[in-house]
Amino acid sequence: MLDISKIDAHQLILEEHPFRFAGLIHDIGLIFSHAIEEKKLDFQIEVDTDIPEVVIGDSLRIRQIIINLIGNSIKFTHKGSILLQAQMVGDNQDTVTVAIRVKDTGIGIPADKLDTIFDSFCQADTSTTRQYGGTGLGLAICKRLAKMMKGEIQVLSTEGHGSSFSFTVQLKKGTSAQLPVGEEERPNLDQESNRSFTILLVEDNELNREVARMTLENSGHHVLVAENGMEALKILADNHVDVILLDIQMPTMDGLTTARYIRACEQGTLPGNTEYKDLLQRLHRKIHNTRIPIIALTAHAMDEDRKRCLAAGMDDYLTKPFQPDQIESVLARYQ
Repeated sequence: MLDISKIDAHQLILEEHPFRFAGLIHDIGLIFSHAIEEKKLDFQIEVDTDIPEVVIGDSLRIRQIIINLIGNSIKFTHKGSILLQAQMVGDNQDTVTVAIRVKDTGIGIPADKLDTIFDSFCQADTSTTRQYGGTGLGLAICKRLAKMMKGEIQVLSTEGHGSSFSFTVQLKKGTSAQLPVGEEERPNLDQESNRSFTILLVEDNELNREVARMTLENSGHHVLVAENGMEALKILADNHVDVILLDIQMPTMDGLTTARYIRACEQGTLPGNTEYKDLLQRLHRKIHNTRIPIIALTAHAMDEDRKRCLAAGMDDYLTKPFQPDQIESVLARYQ
C-alpha cells in the first residue's frame, strides 16, 4: 500500500532504472482491456515516436499514476472513449520531459471542484461518490508522485462532457545496453499457465485491489474480492476457491492471522475460545481435508517477511505490485 503520509514525510525514495517507455504504456493498456471491453468504450493509445525507446526513471511510480487516472476514467465514463497519450515536451542533452494524458468522455467534474480535486480525501460530489465510489487518496498521491519526478499534474474538465488529466515527468535518456539481460525474452503467458483459476483476492487498498483484479481477469481467471481477512473467511465458507492471494497488512484481520485460521479449518485444529467460532466451524465444514494454495502479497521484499508468511502456512510470496507474467508464473506451480 502506498501511504500518502510516507510521501509527505519524505520516506518514499524513487527507484530509477532503465525501461522501455512505449512498452510500459502498452502494458498498462493491456491491464485495462477487459474492463474497457465490458463497458464497450473505445480505447486509444498514442505514444510520441520522439520519446527515446529506453529511458531511466521510476517506472513503478509512473505506472501507478497512469493506472489511477485510467481507473477513474473507466469508472466515470459510460459511453464514448478514453485516450492514453504520451508526448515529448522537452529535450535536453541528458533528459527528456514527457507529458502523459488520460482523456475521457465521462461525466466530468463540476467547475467549483476543479481547484480542490487533488486535495487529500477530496471527492468531486457526494452524490457522485455514492453512485460511483470515490477516488480516495488516489489523485492526491498522483500529484505528489508527479512532483517527486520533477513534474506536475493538471486537469481540464467540463461537467457532462468529460475530463482530461495530464502530468509531466522528467526522465533520463537511456540505451538498450542498459536494460537487464534477457528483458526482451518476455514469457508467453499462455505457456506459463493454461488453466483458469477461481481466485480469492484479499486486499484492503482499493486501487491495488482493482488493478490486481483486472490483471487476473484479463488473464482469464475468475476473481472473488475481499477487503480484509474476516471478509475473506466468509467468502471462502460459501464459495469454491482454487487459489488465495492474501495481502499481509490489513485492518480487522491481517493476512498472517487469516492464513492461520484457514490452515486450522483445513486440518480440523480449530481454536477453542474465539469470537469467530461459528464462522470457523462453517469454514471447517467447507474446506476440511483440503489445502488451498495461499500466495502472500506484500509491499516488502525482506527475507524475514517471507519466513513469517511461510510460518503462517502460506505457500508462496509475491511483492506488490506484481506484473502479469509474475503471477502467471506462480499460478503455474499449482496447475
